[in-house]
Amino acid sequence: MKKVLATLLLSAIYLFAEYSSIALYVNNEDIEVKGDLLLYTKSDQIKLESGYYVTANMLNMDEGFTEGDDATIFGAGVYIKNSVIGTQGLEMAFGLNGEFGDIGKDKLFALPIMMSLSYKLPIDYYTYTTPTTFNAKLLYAPSPLAFSDSDKYLEYRFFVEIEMIEHIDVTFGYRYIDVDMNNEDTKSRSAVYGGLKFFF
Repeated sequence: MKKVLATLLLSAIYLFAEYSSIALYVNNEDIEVKGDLLLYTKSDQIKLESGYYVTANMLNMDEGFTEGDDATIFGAGVYIKNSVIGTQGLEMAFGLNGEFGDIGKDKLFALPIMMSLSYKLPIDYYTYTTPTTFNAKLLYAPSPLAFSDSDKYLEYRFFVEIEMIEHIDVTFGYRYIDVDMNNEDTKSRSAVYGGLKFFF
């Protein structure tokens, strides 16, 4: 029985590993670590990367949202990703995230709804083409989904992933975060970043 369970576990790791990832994004003030794990897929062709995922990330900002205030935001959530019918290379994901942490002296806790789109350029097998994916991601929590000192949470990103080496993507992106605080001015932060994404 133990051998059967071990075989099943190793088979699952082998099948899903290529679509689970860990990424490191940096700029001169911020560092972010993000991981995504594929839990389950209904697809007969796993190369579609469709299925149920869990995700977690940590973003540390030296200057935070205001000068002199550090900010650290942790996130964790679940989402489902699937191919858009009739459009090769286009995928859409929906899910729910939890965002919490410290922004200066304020406490953040929100449950934003997540939506993302990704488009992978078709690969031409006759002339070498570097695999490239364009991505857009939105997280939004209105007041009923924001708690503690926060009253609203908005985050969006645009980023490009280029597979320079097999299982390693080079990433360039733009990130914007806007948080409404109770009885305070809105705090926002925008940044460009770069990094690497490893598939395992």
